[in-house]
Amino acid sequence: MSLWDQPHHDWPPKLPRPTLHKGKTLINHLEHEEKKKIQAQRDFTLPNFRSGDVLKIQYYSSMTEKKVQEYSGIAYRKKDPKNIRFSTTINFNVDGINSSFTANLYSPLVQGIQIWKFGSNELRKKMNHIPALDKSTGRLLEPVIKGRGYKQRTDKGTTIFKKVPQKPSKKSKPTYVQFQEQYD
Repeated sequence: MSLWDQPHHDWPPKLPRPTLHKGKTLINHLEHEEKKKIQAQRDFTLPNFRSGDVLKIQYYSSMTEKKVQEYSGIAYRKKDPKNIRFSTTINFNVDGINSSFTANLYSPLVQGIQIWKFGSNELRKKMNHIPALDKSTGRLLEPVIKGRGYKQRTDKGTTIFKKVPQKPSKKSKPTYVQFQEQYD
């Protein structure tokens, strides 16, 4: 009778909580491998651009006919830069009308990307006010160089690590002197 009142198991059974982390990690690994494959197959590498730079994007309008269209304008948005869904939006002028074009940069339709002019050194991912300014064709080919933290970009989108001379440590090391002549 005691087993009937106090069984060896709990009811209802306790189920483990479902976790999203295992699934997300697996998907991130698959995306990372696919991103490496795409980068290895391409003839070009993605430049290190920022929003405010003037870009020239060559994009296939038709893969079968191999027609390439070129879009050049101010990049005003970067989305998911560390992901396979990395995209940017540029603002350009067509027949006097401002247009926006969003390009998925790991798409097979992208043939090439070049930086024409460097903008400011602001680290803003989105400059959504640029399409509302209704700039002319000439102004859309000028980079955004205004801002509070403006610094001239001379690195042209690449980072070069320089060796920094190390300071001498506080402990003094013994120095050895060699004489040219031998003394007996």
